Amino acid sequence: MKRPDGITVLSVYHFVVGAILALCVCAVLAILVAAFLDGSPDAAIAGIVLALAAVMLFIFLAANVAAGWALLKMQAWGRWLAIALAAISLPGFPVGTAIGGTSIWYLLQPQIKDAFQGPIITEGE
Repeated sequence: MKRPDGITVLSVYHFVVGAILALCVCAVLAILVAAFLDGSPDAAIAGIVLALAAVMLFIFLAANVAAGWALLKMQAWGRWLAIALAAISLPGFPVGTAIGGTSIWYLLQPQIKDAFQGPIITEGE
């Protein structure tokens, strides 16, 4: 079975989200450096909060890149990771709700579930 086009679209979506999160991590780290260079007592508290934010963003970055790669490779765990990431995005009304809900609906379709269980045939085979 050939990889469904919707899976390719979802994979690209996860890579794009990962790239945006990478930019966010860089921005938070730049602000973190600026906070430490400030040297004020409040900067230490801000630094801790920013460090935690950077770690959380990096975790979501890694999860989105992993989901994108696994969807491209038609790995079943990637489908479940994409469903979990879509569920996490649901509270982000209206865009997160729309994209997350549509992703969950699509990934739970019987033909998509079946596609992850059979062998994948690429264009060259």
